[in-house]
Amino acid sequence: MTIALDIYDNASPLIENNTIIGGNSPGSNFGIVITDSSNPLVRYNTITGGSAGNSTGVLCWNTQATIENNTIDGGEGVSTKGINVMQDCLVHIRWNNIYGGSATDVSCGVYVQSGMTTIEGNNISGGTAVNTRATGVHCVVDNE
Repeated sequence: MTIALDIYDNASPLIENNTIIGGNSPGSNFGIVITDSSNPLVRYNTITGGSAGNSTGVLCWNTQATIENNTIDGGEGVSTKGINVMQDCLVHIRWNNIYGGSATDVSCGVYVQSGMTTIEGNNISGGTAVNTRATGVHCVVDNE
């Protein structure tokens, strides 16, 4: 697994004006991972999930985050996501250009599994998926 920027443990940083690129591993690759009750403001960045394996531009898990005015690309791999929102989140996604990535299986611009997510004023593309599907926004209830 590779993570270019890991924000966790109640951190509340301002992440601004950066180029953030996940790595290249056969497992999972992330541009940014936001977890553990962190509350960052992520804006004016170029974020890419990486390449190979499963790649995600931004992963939110148990967090309150504001993600705005970024260019986000899920990267390249088997499964790619621009932004993945999971488990107990309150996330505001606004005014971004989001591309799900280039996948051999499934790609998704914004994938919401749980939590309260506001998606507003974005340009969202599901990306490219060779074998299955590319979806701009996919919302699903995770009952696990």
